[in-house]
Amino acid sequence: MNNEIEKAGKPYLFRYRFNNKNTLDEIENSYVYFANRESLNDPLDSSPDLIKFIKERSTLESYYEFIKEQNLSNEYKQFLERNYSPDKLGVLISETIPKYINSRGIACFSTIPYINMPIWANYANNHKGICLQFNLEYDDTFFNGMRLVKYLKELNHIEFTPSINEHKINDIFFRKDINWSYEKELRLLKDKIGKINFNKKSLRNIVCGYRSDDVFIKKIITICNKNYKDIGIYKMKKPEKQNNVTLIRIN
Repeated sequence: MNNEIEKAGKPYLFRYRFNNKNTLDEIENSYVYFANRESLNDPLDSSPDLIKFIKERSTLESYYEFIKEQNLSNEYKQFLERNYSPDKLGVLISETIPKYINSRGIACFSTIPYINMPIWANYANNHKGICLQFNLEYDDTFFNGMRLVKYLKELNHIEFTPSINEHKINDIFFRKDINWSYEKELRLLKDKIGKINFNKKSLRNIVCGYRSDDVFIKKIITICNKNYKDIGIYKMKKPEKQNNVTLIRIN
């Protein structure tokens, strides 16, 4: 039996889920679904329209030469020189930016444990769902690249100059409007959309909301008994005081 349920802060993080078939499948098959930005609940979140590609002639020429200096085959260099000028390369990059952003998989976690009532309401079906507690130290590969989301009063454009910092574009995924700051979000980015498995040991505890029904809870327990070792399952009692939560171990 692990005793991590009351722990928060690094290396612990939390993921809130609805009480539905998808959640049960995620737990049973130990994966997280990485969604594209179109499914996020803020239309400005990770919007490619907020990337300002710097297209000055000197910048494009510099990037064009940078590509040519890479370890490319002579055949590819000749293809590049025949088919692309710095200006054409700029057009290609402009067209590629939204495609790149829309092809990334995004998964959202929180630094705040099960005491955050607004998150329970918004992301766990008004306390009918669950909160998953992970320990990222059990799976360095899966959680590699985890970053805190920055909350900003104004979502200004991000200037993107690939010849200087080609990875700057990824900053678009890790900032949100300040109105979402209650989430205290940690975000994980992958190069594909869909299911990605985590090490089962990294899922330490599951907290069922105080409105979780017995049928759903029983399914959670059955799945965990079959697929996990040393995982705690708890039911939250209905809170009676602010910032005061009582959990009851149910497995």
